[in-house]
Amino acid sequence: MAIVSSENRTCADEKLLALYQSWSYIASIVFNCLVPTISMYFLGRAIFQLCNQATIQYSTRILLIATILFAACHQISYFAFKIDLLHTMFFKLDQPCFLQRSSYDCRFISIAQTTGNVGMALTGLAMSTDRALALTFPADYYKLKSAPGIILSIIVFIISFSTWFFLTMNDPLTGYLNHCGFYPSYSVTNFQLMLDVILYLAIFNLILDIILFYYARKQILWRRSYQFQKRYEARISLNCTQAVFVISICQCISNGANSGLMRLLMMIGTSITAVTYSSLLSLFYTAPYSCILLPILMMKVLEYIREQRTIGILSLRSEKPGLEEHHQRMRAAWS
Repeated sequence: MAIVSSENRTCADEKLLALYQSWSYIASIVFNCLVPTISMYFLGRAIFQLCNQATIQYSTRILLIATILFAACHQISYFAFKIDLLHTMFFKLDQPCFLQRSSYDCRFISIAQTTGNVGMALTGLAMSTDRALALTFPADYYKLKSAPGIILSIIVFIISFSTWFFLTMNDPLTGYLNHCGFYPSYSVTNFQLMLDVILYLAIFNLILDIILFYYARKQILWRRSYQFQKRYEARISLNCTQAVFVISICQCISNGANSGLMRLLMMIGTSITAVTYSSLLSLFYTAPYSCILLPILMMKVLEYIREQRTIGILSLRSEKPGLEEHHQRMRAAWS
């Protein structure tokens, strides 16, 4: 059985001490520290590019920035617990009965990590909601500008930050953990439920994004106008939907994979050793790698949207649709 948390302080066995002294394991922990460090650079670049990106609607832009901030929150907490683990491995192995950390000592890292994970999952749903509002009420949506994104971001932050406190409501935080990367001892079942919810939310959001993307493509034909401004707004709306679709799809897949793998690891944890559990944790916990790929993907999508905007403006200026062509587009939309 993998003893990764306990109600009382327990001494580390020889296998766990050998793992902590293994240079290969130390190298993997150092690599884990480099991942969030590098990701912070790309997250900063992505925020800068978003702030200077005129082709993304204000509300959508705010939600994308919120996604980056939640990813940064997760990466900071991930870096902190890896540094804490390295400190234990280098300076505390001569005290094998005092290697564990209390749930109370790990509370700040756990709060930040939970907030980041839940926040990234919920911002995907918030972006889909924002796109649904933009497609359903385009005139009112343009008047509101950044208001929908601000309101949705605040709601997501409140829920994400409150999640840890809600899950540990009945946890006295008196248990002990092998390191701060594990959930509080008395609340493991609640955090398993959280992983299940994130997994189901990712599947639901994936289906919703596909529906919204299909509707956005049809909407350009349904609301075909002879006015350049309206055609331009429809094109921008489709571009934003494309950006959200690509980013949200990747987020759904990464959130679903991370939640599913972590849920699987917690299920098999009762039948494997602590050494195997610790080794699999770095492999199964994919959130840090998702956080480094997210800003890179976001920057690539923004570059693509910028190129499509230029092409779209040129094509719209050259378009001179006649009545017959308009009827053909309408029939194509309903077919």
